[in-house]
Amino acid sequence: MKKISTLLSQQGVLFILVFGLAFNAAFAQQATTPISLGSIQEFKNTFITVDPAGKNGYALQLASNKEVLINITEKNCEKNSCYVFGTIEGHEQATFVIKGDETTMNGKVLFRKSKEAYDIYTNAAGKVLIVPVDINDVICVDYFNVEDNSKPNTTPGTMAVPIFNSLPGAYATVYLDFDGELVSGGYWGTINAAPRNFSDADITKIWQSVAEDFSPLNVNITTERAVFNAAPVTKRMMVVFTPTSTASPGAGGTSYLNSFGWTTGECCWVFAPTITYAQLAASHEIGHTLGPNHDGTAASPHYYGGHANWAPIMGNGHAKPIVHWSKGEYASANNLEDDLSLMSNKAPFRVDDAGNDTSTTKMLVIEGTGSGVVSSNDNFGVIEKRTDKDVFKFITTGGPASLTIKSNNPGAGSNVPDLDIQARLLDANGNEIVKVDPLGLLTIDVIISQTLTAGTYYLEIDGVGAGDPYSGGYSDYGSIGKYFISGNIPSTTTTGVKVTENNYAINIFPNPSSGLFTINIPKEGNNESNIEIINSLGQSVFTSREITSGNIYQEINISGHAAGIYCVVVRSGADVWKGNLLLK
Repeated sequence: MKKISTLLSQQGVLFILVFGLAFNAAFAQQATTPISLGSIQEFKNTFITVDPAGKNGYALQLASNKEVLINITEKNCEKNSCYVFGTIEGHEQATFVIKGDETTMNGKVLFRKSKEAYDIYTNAAGKVLIVPVDINDVICVDYFNVEDNSKPNTTPGTMAVPIFNSLPGAYATVYLDFDGELVSGGYWGTINAAPRNFSDADITKIWQSVAEDFSPLNVNITTERAVFNAAPVTKRMMVVFTPTSTASPGAGGTSYLNSFGWTTGECCWVFAPTITYAQLAASHEIGHTLGPNHDGTAASPHYYGGHANWAPIMGNGHAKPIVHWSKGEYASANNLEDDLSLMSNKAPFRVDDAGNDTSTTKMLVIEGTGSGVVSSNDNFGVIEKRTDKDVFKFITTGGPASLTIKSNNPGAGSNVPDLDIQARLLDANGNEIVKVDPLGLLTIDVIISQTLTAGTYYLEIDGVGAGDPYSGGYSDYGSIGKYFISGNIPSTTTTGVKVTENNYAINIFPNPSSGLFTINIPKEGNNESNIEIINSLGQSVFTSREITSGNIYQEINISGHAAGIYCVVVRSGADVWKGNLLLK
């Protein structure tokens, strides 16, 4: 056994790692000051000559009379880079990892069973330091799970996973990986994860649920590996669904906090074997990677199970039908951080797709004459924040009108929707004619049926809460997500209809625009979609090519170009859409 503590003492370096449960509890309380492990080069030199094949234990000094043994299992440590992964002898689920180069060195020491953690980092002076930290500020531990009787495969599988993209071309990308993954070279060490053999229907439900939870953000939830591979490393995250729970045995899932976009390429994990559990675990772990911590109470700091029919995503909501993002608006909450605001630092909010009042409305698309058809293929949107209201304008010749507003409800088995809809019909002056709110019933259609006189009207859609969130209800904070509008409105003219050469309507909002806007085109199937924006001189000022599944939804920024009218052209297969944009 080689005693590294002696070698490091001779070099003037104090190497501190954790020892045991009893000692660590006391040590973590007493040693709040970071301890130096020496310069980057001194620290790195310690591992350059280590031979993992030798299977020797390495004694590492904790204090004058305390030391642990590190068994290094993976190592690639050279002059300009260093990666080391190992386990701690005598401790189950205890790992040590460092990764860095000639300018930085970072790492973690984790004792999952005793719930202790140490952070290894580099300060401004180029010294490598180690400090005890709360493990819940590093990694998600003890996330709920249920029994899984499946047996892991020994090699990753080659499942044919159905392809879905919630927001092609989005700023950020989250890849749901079901077909097995060989993870290596990062903070998890090397893990050969077996596939999670969900059916196509199960994968569809999981994707629908996760996509709904993240619909307010400019992020594409995808099952397409090529889309993930094409995304910038700093703007993506992989979620591995697997029965191989090496990263956190016994848990339903795990992740490193704030790891979204780490250049080390860390993934997060979902081990939960059932559809409902897997949906919740995926959103929970993705949430951690984007910043939010656990939602608990003063009596139970982690995994609040909720109340009545509601629970927070960052708690433990597997037993509740309504699960939302939260900012601690419930009794005895111990975490008041704003989940959505935190996540938007890494994956920004979508551009609002309809105005909040009657002065910034979006036209309702009405097809045909007489009893005009309002189709959900053309009329849909997202409530992105509690402050967001989407207002649609329409003109009628008068008579019986009916509008149905549906939440994103794919049916039984999916943990969606998130949006509790309230709809109001307003007259030309913005006065309320009727309001409909099925209290606390997210899957119930909101129906407005009214006989109208000829004129201009507005439909206002809002996400609302139900009851008192501190005594059995929930606030409107997490009542966000997708909605769809359908129905019939008496009209002799069509509104927002197709240009003659278009196959479908192209929705552009806001229009006029200062340069940042969204295009929305309903379509079916998987196709390559090409978007081009042309100025009045016939010059192309913007192009984009995406592989899209279903509707085309893209946020575009051409701010900085001259004011005027621009033509937006979208081609997908044999289909062509055209629309005009007024740039202010």
